[in-house]
Amino acid sequence: MRTVSLVRFAWMGMVVVWTAAATVQADVVHLKNGSKIEGQVTDLGDAYQIVQFSVQLKVAKDQVEKVEAVKSPYEEYLSRQANMDPNQPESHLAFGNWCLEKGWKDKYVQALYKALQIDSDFLPARKALGFEKFKGRWMTPDEIKFEEGFVKYQDRWVRPERAEDLAKREAERERQITVQRGLNRLVLKMATPSESERQKVYEEMLEFGRQYGVMNIEDIAGSARGYYDGHYAVQAMIESQYVTLTVNVGQGELQQPIRTLPIVQTIDAFGILHTVSIQLPAMAFTGASSTIVVPAGSGS
Repeated sequence: MRTVSLVRFAWMGMVVVWTAAATVQADVVHLKNGSKIEGQVTDLGDAYQIVQFSVQLKVAKDQVEKVEAVKSPYEEYLSRQANMDPNQPESHLAFGNWCLEKGWKDKYVQALYKALQIDSDFLPARKALGFEKFKGRWMTPDEIKFEEGFVKYQDRWVRPERAEDLAKREAERERQITVQRGLNRLVLKMATPSESERQKVYEEMLEFGRQYGVMNIEDIAGSARGYYDGHYAVQAMIESQYVTLTVNVGQGELQQPIRTLPIVQTIDAFGILHTVSIQLPAMAFTGASSTIVVPAGSGS
């Protein structure tokens, strides 16, 4: 038997009509010339209407040998289940393999376990489910690893001491990230003209460093504080010695180079010295693009 495309029958006196209808259930129409057509079949009296995908075809009954009704997948599932030998593991295995071909993996697994209920040593089912014989018992690969003394760490089976080491290293990595972000945040927070606010941030930085074990936190906090104290002191001195005549013709920005603080040094749980670089932000001055600066007391 061979299956023939619907369109090929147009020249045989069969009417082909394009339709928007979709095939719900496929039957098989066997023709007298040995061909067969699959589709949804409707008896029209003197002809059969066959719908396959978006094509509608009419075939005269005198050209048809027989119409074979095809079961729905669920009907076939029930039929196969009813006709299998429930006491034979091979029967359950064959039924499970058919379910797998249909894409029903859960039914496939159920059938394999039913086979094992009949014969717990039924090798095809055991292998299909991933079981292995270990110390005289059937076990899954995970059960074998556990029995061998391994533990699972982030989807990997490792020795307990290795898992402990990995956990410590992961915790230390997270701590280093926290230290880096925290110190950078406090350095930026210290960039304020208020001396009292800078003192508060300085004390906050000391407390933060002690909490996370930053070895030279006093030097780091002092350097940051000194940088900003010096900057604002110079700015105040300049402002006290000069008067500025500003012509509002535009705005400009002067960027001073970024200054790098001394290296942050920390020691992790393994006694390893780590270094973290911290950079101070650039200072920005915004003013008029045309400025006349006159030293104080030099004239009127």
